[in-house]
Amino acid sequence: MEDAKEGEDYEKFLDELEEDQEMRSKIALYRNENYQRADTASMTDGEDVPSVPLDELLGDLTLEDDEHEDEEMEG
Repeated sequence: MEDAKEGEDYEKFLDELEEDQEMRSKIALYRNENYQRADTASMTDGEDVPSVPLDELLGDLTLEDDEHEDEEMEG
């Protein structure tokens, strides 16, 4: 039951973040090159759903495996 509540709270937060440009300006958002839209995301019935413009997303995020980081620390 708690997991469902947390999931709902998180979704509400994401919705508010998409709608509030001032809030977005205080949070670093990164573009996910491997993102694939969920089937439910396209079910908007033609509503004008707010979204974060691509130019507001930071494209310089690089994720690496922890193993690679550990090797650098040891070497």
